[in-house]
Parts: sequence; C-alpha cells; structure tokens
Amino acid sequence: MAASAKKSKARAADAPKPLAAAEVGFPDFAPGSVPKAFSVFDLTSHARAREALEFALGIRDPGFNVFVLGEDRAGRLTETMAFLEKAISKKPVPDDWVYLNNFRHANEPRPYRLPAGQAVKFAKDIEHLVGRIREALEKAFSSDDFKAQVKAHGEELNRQVNDMFQALRREAEANGLSLVSLPDGRMSVVPVKASPPLTLIGDSQTMPASTGVAADTAKVKVRQHLNERLVEVSQAAGEK
Repeated sequence: MAASAKKSKARAADAPKPLAAAEVGFPDFAPGSVPKAFSVFDLTSHARAREALEFALGIRDPGFNVFVLGEDRAGRLTETMAFLEKAISKKPVPDDWVYLNNFRHANEPRPYRLPAGQAVKFAKDIEHLVGRIREALEKAFSSDDFKAQVKAHGEELNRQVNDMFQALRREAEANGLSLVSLPDGRMSVVPVKASPPLTLIGDSQTMPASTGVAADTAKVKVRQHLNERLVEVSQAAGEK
C-alpha cells in the first residue's frame, strides 16, 4: 500500500500543470559585459596566435619575421597592429636615426643617432635652413653690388687676355710671323708675307721648307708660348 501511494504522488507531481497567460513569456537572461579593451587575441581560438606574437616580440636579434594569415576582411591587420602598439607602448622609446649626405661619396650617406622624437624636428630645421640659404644667395647674386663685381672681374679678365695676345702678337712679328684668328675661333701662325694660314694650333703640319729653318724655329717658339698662354688664360678664366 505504501509503495503504491508513493507512485501515485510521483505521477501527480510529473503531470502537466495548467499555467496562466501571465506566467508564459520569453526567457530573461542578464547579458554579460564585454571589456572595452577586448581583442580577438583574447579569445581561446586565437591563443596560439597571441603566443606566437608574444614570442616574436621577445626576440632581440635581427632576421626573424612573423607572418599573419587569415581570411580577407577578417580584421587581421587591424587587430595585429593594435596588439603590437599595445605591446611596444610598455617598452622604452627607441632613438631616431637620420641619414646625412656624404659629399665625398654621394652613394654612401652617413647615419647619425638622435634622441627619440628629434629626427622630425631636425628635418624641419634643415628644410627651413636650406630655404633661408637659397633666399640669401638669390638676394646676394641679384644685388647691384654683386653685378658690379661680376662686371669688373669680367672686364679685368678681358684686359688680361687682350694683353697676353698682344704680347704674343708682338713676339710673333719680331720673328717674322703673324697671329691670325680663324672663323672657328682658333689661332693660326703664318708668315708675314703669306696670306693663307699654314699651321693651326694643335695641328702637326709644318711650314714649307722654302720658308727657312729660322722661320720654322721661330714659329715653334711662338706656338709654344701661345699654348702656354692659352693654358694660363683658361686657368685664369676658371678661377674668375
């Protein structure tokens, strides 16, 4: 009797119970909170990726690389860069490096170390300095005083060149020769009584034997002096 009574109570407890309309509705769960600094690397599915990045950041020797793989538009680059920025924000800021021009060997610029954050300031200062130098040079070269100096130097150089050629011309005439200018700008040594030039500067031709050995010797002497003076004039023009 006792056993059957217990079974009857159990069946009654398991039997469906009528519910009122107010007691029926959707389940109500309290939502959890997501941290503001949440990253995909906080997920267990990305634990190995996080460990790989942490391991790579601990390597100090050069020559090591990390490859990040994933589906397109999955945010792998954004999340990886955010992870790296957070990691390096806790480390000391490295020094800046700049390359300066090597004026003797243009293909070998010189590296220089600067305190962190000073490279950009240094580059801006150099750019400002170059602008001021360019402005100062343009102002100096366009001034009336500079133009007057250039004109004076040019006139002095022309006077020196004319004096040299006059001295050479007198020396040539003293030896029975004459210096003539050709249409192409070269100088020629010819006998006083001969109209066409017989020898040009830099040519290896010789005067006819009928002019005599003395004329040949004088001509060689004048040519030698002329070549020396031309070198001096070229050097003087270059220095001016």
